[in-house]
Amino acid sequence: MPPSMTRPGSDSAFWSQILARDSALGRYQGPELFNTQTVNLNTPQGITLLPFSLKRPLESIQLILSGRLTVTVAPYTSVGVEAFQNLIQRIFLRGVHTKFGSQQPWDMSGASSYIYPLHFQTQAGSMFVSVNGGPLSLVQNPGAPFASPFTGQVGTHDFIIVYQLPLTPILGADQSAKRQETNYLFYARDWQDTLTLEMTFGDASALGDPTGATTAFTAFQSATGNPTIQTHVNYGLLGPFENVAIPGFCTRNEQLLTTFTAAGTQLQLTNLQRMITQAVIVKSGVIQTAGLTAGVQTFASLSDLILNRTQIQVDFNPIRRVDSNFIERSYINRMMGTQPMEGYYPLTFVESQNPLTAYRGDSPSIASATFALYSDVLTNNANQRVTVVQERVTGGYYPEVN
Repeated sequence: MPPSMTRPGSDSAFWSQILARDSALGRYQGPELFNTQTVNLNTPQGITLLPFSLKRPLESIQLILSGRLTVTVAPYTSVGVEAFQNLIQRIFLRGVHTKFGSQQPWDMSGASSYIYPLHFQTQAGSMFVSVNGGPLSLVQNPGAPFASPFTGQVGTHDFIIVYQLPLTPILGADQSAKRQETNYLFYARDWQDTLTLEMTFGDASALGDPTGATTAFTAFQSATGNPTIQTHVNYGLLGPFENVAIPGFCTRNEQLLTTFTAAGTQLQLTNLQRMITQAVIVKSGVIQTAGLTAGVQTFASLSDLILNRTQIQVDFNPIRRVDSNFIERSYINRMMGTQPMEGYYPLTFVESQNPLTAYRGDSPSIASATFALYSDVLTNNANQRVTVVQERVTGGYYPEVN
């Protein structure tokens, strides 16, 4: 115990405040059920939930999709690399911020959303599968090669998929990181009751090419009914510290790039938003083209051999020089305590696990500069695709840049 805690006066009051802070910041309610409904996965569709209550500040959203796919007549011709997580095709979180207006804090594919936290920590969503009534098996975190647990074989395939959607920066598991994340919870004073979650779903073709197979989705471990999607929410319990936070929010939007089908050197993949940037996540692979239902998209395979020397540049000067994607990713994996995943390449500025080390893309010094992502494209393939997520921060615990 610090000596000052044993003495009366201001020192005692100071340590009381520290203890009060440490007993509140980073303390959460745990997932609470918000909504349950069935969804017919035999045809693509979308759902929109009622606005979330923000009587307490929101830290994250959890989704759990469960059901059964029965395959008869013949197996799948081919299986997509991100089955089953790709059954949710897209996840949108929309709201109106009292200061910054209409915002879309989350807009990513279900597959990319499922593994997103794994770029920054060792745990993300989880998946359990069972074939022909066998025991549920936990699917291990993806690696290299990136493998799907879905075999596409004739039989019954039960699945439970849990998606974790953190709304704050993902800074690790230590106490300091949890305290800093408090500034990025979603508070009622900022969003009121405007936050809505939308999801679009695929059908059997979201899992691969079902040509020749007969497929049917039903309820989990049942031959009837429909799969179920549940939405849970996790709230912060900050007590008197709720009004102390410096409010900000993260934005994660995934952009699909379709034009990089031919090899080239240091091609500009996309312009980046001139905003505080914590990370940029790049995904590369080959899309499925056969057997797809209209509006459904899936990657047939992911690859680390499509891109190299992928780096962010300001006026054609690298912010951080990258000579090898394999080396850069290995460095980030070491700093974050994570493992490589085939086809996914993280560029992060918060390997310090401190949000203040984010790149100040909002600096006036680059207001008129080219702020963009560049890469060598190594291969020629009409079906190769790239997606980019720029994790941006608005507000929060950042000093003004003049």
